[in-house]
Amino acid sequence: FFVLFRNINIVFVRFGHYCRAQVSSYITARRTDLVTKLCYAASTNDLAYMKQLLNSDPEHDINLGDYDGRRPIHIAAAYGRIAILKHLINDLNADVNSKDAMGGTPLLDAVKQGHRKAAEFLREVGAELGLEDSASVLCNAVFREKADLLQLYLDFGADPNGGDYDLRTPLHIACAEGLLPMVKILVAHGANLHARWDTAGAPPSLDGSGVGVTSSFRRMILYYFSDIST
Repeated sequence: FFVLFRNINIVFVRFGHYCRAQVSSYITARRTDLVTKLCYAASTNDLAYMKQLLNSDPEHDINLGDYDGRRPIHIAAAYGRIAILKHLINDLNADVNSKDAMGGTPLLDAVKQGHRKAAEFLREVGAELGLEDSASVLCNAVFREKADLLQLYLDFGADPNGGDYDLRTPLHIACAEGLLPMVKILVAHGANLHARWDTAGAPPSLDGSGVGVTSSFRRMILYYFSDIST
């Protein structure tokens, strides 16, 4: 009798573990599905659908992310959906500085996609850019002559003086490529006119004296570097 009772008890314990695992799996799948649908609602600016989804699960945590850690607030920011952002932040207390799996913030998403108004709203409610590799990002924007994107990054807190693997700053790149509009934007945002890079110790202005850079451009560059001899 004792052996039979013990075996029955083992069966019930194992069955209990199985049931809990199944319930947990179901809840996880349901939450994942809901997050996906909420992100879709954010991308399409469908506030009514978002509210309908949330009403179906009042206990849902709006700060849960998908497989990439991206939350509805990231998607709304990336698409510039201000009405969705206001609902998520003002009504649902979404975390304005939440980070996805790659470390991206909602404000960074808005800036990357060129949504200035969405970025301004996010900054007003305390969002931070969270751009960890500002040097590479800004150097790339300068090299590709993306003036509007460069302006946005700098307006919302990107550091203009970070260096790449050679410690070359965005201003070095702008001078080397003969991109005066980029130089003006960087200087206006506090770029260091005397930054040195490690392989040659050259300041940005001397990058403007290289092959392919016209003398007129060099004279314009020197306008910003009064301590460099012509």
